[in-house]
Amino acid sequence: MAKYLTDMTRIPNMAEQAYNTYLSAWKSSKTLWNPATHARNIYGNVLVFSYLARASALNPLNAKHYRAAAASLRSKDDAYKVLLENGALGAEYYGGEIQRIETALKGAEDSKIGHVLAGIKVAQKTLGQTYAMEDQLFKLAAYHKYVKEGMSPDTAAEEVNKWFPNYERIGKITRWLRKSPVGAPFISFVDQSVRIAGRGLVERPLRVAALASLPGVLNYISAIAIGLNPDERELLDKERSYWEPLLPWRDSKGRAQVLDLRYIVPLANDIVPENRRGGIMVPWMFSGPAATLALEQFTGKERFTGREFIREDMSPLEQAKARGMTIARAAIPHPSIAYWGTKRIIGSITGDRDEHVANAIIGSIAGLNVRSPYIAEKQIKQVIQNMIDEGDWREGKVLLDVWNERYKPRHLKNLEMKALSRGLRLTKLNKWRKVRDKAAEAILQGREDDAQEMIDDYMTELGRGYRPLFISGVRYRARQFRIEGKTR
Repeated sequence: MAKYLTDMTRIPNMAEQAYNTYLSAWKSSKTLWNPATHARNIYGNVLVFSYLARASALNPLNAKHYRAAAASLRSKDDAYKVLLENGALGAEYYGGEIQRIETALKGAEDSKIGHVLAGIKVAQKTLGQTYAMEDQLFKLAAYHKYVKEGMSPDTAAEEVNKWFPNYERIGKITRWLRKSPVGAPFISFVDQSVRIAGRGLVERPLRVAALASLPGVLNYISAIAIGLNPDERELLDKERSYWEPLLPWRDSKGRAQVLDLRYIVPLANDIVPENRRGGIMVPWMFSGPAATLALEQFTGKERFTGREFIREDMSPLEQAKARGMTIARAAIPHPSIAYWGTKRIIGSITGDRDEHVANAIIGSIAGLNVRSPYIAEKQIKQVIQNMIDEGDWREGKVLLDVWNERYKPRHLKNLEMKALSRGLRLTKLNKWRKVRDKAAEAILQGREDDAQEMIDDYMTELGRGYRPLFISGVRYRARQFRIEGKTR
């Protein structure tokens, strides 16, 4: 019986090991094998962590410390060894999170596909060491600065640990969530970012405030530089987060440009839920391959873009093909550059994407996403109809022309003011009829007080262009219902 029970418990352990190896491979494909992630890792260290550590790489006075750090990385000198002994080095994302795949490939050289797997192992190790060095350079620079300021080596090493992520120091809940199929594979970074941000609020609040205000300042200056009027700004702000500030230039078509900082500044894309094309998303939750696959198949929408891949006008065969492709993209480990990046670059070259080729290349490879804001047709209709309703026909016409000429997706037709005006009148008429009929039904049921209350509510909210509604008209409608044989 004991042997039987032992065998039963061994099966889930083996399954768990297999899943952890697969998850490590999947996470590696999104980080180590993705050039844009390497770039954003460097940007995050330059813009945030080194700044909070008082060793900003943008400060020319710190250049000597970065030269010393580069020398330490090459020679593995005493500074390197002190940080290693104190756990500041070797606890980066590569090492603390995703070395498991290399362990799984040990001994694979003897198999039939040994040479291929051996090559993958070498590439994985090289990319991983590069990813770790991108963090270690900034840690060593901070360490050299602290020692120059008079700190002891051990104190300086501990100070480094305070201001840079250490994936050996994460909490138990984080350890569970990062491996759970319904959890968040990259939550360790969120865990460490919260720790560092919290410490920054207590010990260096001015630096945290400066970082937090950066998008707002850039947005304000850029809006003045490009001559952004309030109506166009309303359009641009609808589905644009605080961490997507405007840039101080327009593209060749006159469209405003934004810089996407959400995947560069820690926590910018992890705390506040996003509204993307009508869907609410908390980026770090349910972001693993299993959860993403399940959510996408259930909703028929791509999780990170909000694009519908299952539409009513598709045949069953087309829907099956679309589901299969979406399952493959969610489950098979592959770097973003292999599908989305390549598709984006090729689309910009062929003209299938309304994006400059340089922006597509820089975004896919260098991780800096500069783009025109997405303004949905539904959104512009609502804004223009509100302006028509308020009597701002001329201003609405100007704004609609801006959308038609600059921001309209290529597959859509131009919108016309007359059509939007007719649609608005029809909407108001339908609302009037709905309230009238509902109040008439209340009279049929002997609830004339309720009918009068409905009329009063409607008249209170009455706006420009709405037809007035009176109890006499509702009673007439109720008599029509009786003639038609309707009693309730």
